[in-house]
Amino acid sequence: MKNKNILITTHHDAFLHPRGGEIEMKIIHDLLNKYGANAKLYSPIQLTQKNFDVVIHFSVQNNGFELLKALKNKNKKIILYPNLWWNDSINENEISNAKKFFDLSNLIIFKSLSEFKNISNKINLEKYNTKIIFPFVKYDFEKKINHEKFKFTYDLDQFILSIGVIEENKNQLDLIKSFKKLNRPNLKLVIIGEQIDKSYFKKCRIDSNEKVIFLPQMDHASDMQIAAIKSCDLYVELSSEPAGLSVLEVAKFEKKILIKKSEWSDEFFGNEKNFLENLDENIISKKMNSMIQESNSIEKNTFNELKKKVDEKNIYQLIEAVNN
Repeated sequence: MKNKNILITTHHDAFLHPRGGEIEMKIIHDLLNKYGANAKLYSPIQLTQKNFDVVIHFSVQNNGFELLKALKNKNKKIILYPNLWWNDSINENEISNAKKFFDLSNLIIFKSLSEFKNISNKINLEKYNTKIIFPFVKYDFEKKINHEKFKFTYDLDQFILSIGVIEENKNQLDLIKSFKKLNRPNLKLVIIGEQIDKSYFKKCRIDSNEKVIFLPQMDHASDMQIAAIKSCDLYVELSSEPAGLSVLEVAKFEKKILIKKSEWSDEFFGNEKNFLENLDENIISKKMNSMIQESNSIEKNTFNELKKKVDEKNIYQLIEAVNN
């Protein structure tokens, strides 16, 4: 069977304010093409009806709806990555907005069973065609690089690493306050990420000291980003939502990881004892202090199973869904 041509789209604001989801979109674009599909990212040049058969759309942000609706009216197959995680404060308008995207879609892809269950608490998913395909960690992370490069560049000895956009929902301020409680003169905290919320970033800077280093977002899977991951002593991500791709990429190197416990963390890491039940600063600080000293509590078998789940060749599951 000949592979169908794919157009990858998302909402317009993504081009003004890039976040982690756009990185995943680019990863899927690259892997589809690497493994034999023909995928293009949306642009006015690509938007010629005869050029594509299938649309893979990321997000349910409202300003992407009219484009998707127009494409559906042209009889294009719609595959939706909703990229959602709802808490108890979700309102009916947001649920209704997601439903209208779901109603347009021929297939809805969830990146974990826990995401599927989270959304099914608010929307009956039995009426939709759904599939679970885990995120993909590219083989780029296996390339040989000098892992001391990052430490040398930024004059580091021991350090804790955190990667992700800087905004209130990611709780970097809690991380900084918890880090400052540690009595470790040679330990630094490195936070890498886009400053999405300028006022929140300002609060983080004010509450920091000379041992907290902020670096801008790095090119994905660049030598420097890989060197940062490989040489860190502990990776911490305190997002209110379940952690995502960055944590899975860090797990590729079997590093010590501290995240908030959730159904998502149980799905990928099992019932890990060191994950956080809540974001109390004293508890976070104690966890970080003990984890720096101790051997990794995540079992080798857990890492091995996780690597199978996120292997880049699982992109064939998406290619099959496109062509069916």
